Amino acid sequence: MRGSTAVGLFLVLGGLMVLVLQPTYRVPVESNIRNLEATAPPEEYRPIPAWVGLLAIGAGAGALVLGARQPRGRRS
Repeated sequence: MRGSTAVGLFLVLGGLMVLVLQPTYRVPVESNIRNLEATAPPEEYRPIPAWVGLLAIGAGAGALVLGARQPRGRRS
């Protein structure tokens, strides 16, 4: 297996996981509320945008296509 094929498979699977599982990431939020007692810092959870998954699938498909091409003048 060529390196570009392995990277392509990784990107396609990662993009599918982003689209299907819809993971989130944590972002700290600044709050200026005085006299508020909190046990944890305020946080906001944001989903990873769907375009990131689509971009990963497209890049992975491109890497798979480039990895599947055989060099010219060489037959196996």
